Amino acid sequence: MAKSFTPEEMESIRKNPNTWTVTSKRISLTKAAKERIIELLEKGYSARQCVKELGYDTEMLGKNRYDSIVYHVKDDVTQGKEVHEGYAKRQPKRLTAEELDQLPMDQESYVRMKNELVYLRQEVDFLKKISQLAKSKKRGD
Repeated sequence: MAKSFTPEEMESIRKNPNTWTVTSKRISLTKAAKERIIELLEKGYSARQCVKELGYDTEMLGKNRYDSIVYHVKDDVTQGKEVHEGYAKRQPKRLTAEELDQLPMDQESYVRMKNELVYLRQEVDFLKKISQLAKSKKRGD
C-alpha cells in the first residue's frame, strides 16, 4: 500500500504546476506534464529523472510511486490512448440498447462491444452453474 502524504507534503505537491490533483494517496498530473514525461523518455531519461525534472521530490514520492506514474503514462501511449489531464474516465462495462445504437462503427466501439460480449458470456456460464447446483441440491444428489 502506498505511503500516505502528510498535509504539508500534499501542499508542496499541490504547488507544483505539473500537479492536476493530489490526495493523501494519489497524484494526478496535468496533460503538459504527461507530454513532458513522454519527451523525456524518448531522450532516454529514467522514471526517477523524469519525475525529478518535473520538480517533484523523488524521496517524498518513493520509488514505487514515481515508477508507477511513468509506467501509466507510457502504458497509455502504448495503447494509443490520448494524453489527458488527471486520471482517465472509466467507461461503464455495460451499454444500454440506446447507447449501442448511438455507437459509431470504429475500432474503440468494436472493442467495447467485444468486451461486453465476453463479460455477458461469463455471466451466463456462471448463472448456469449456480442453477445446476441448486437443482442437484433439491434432488439430493
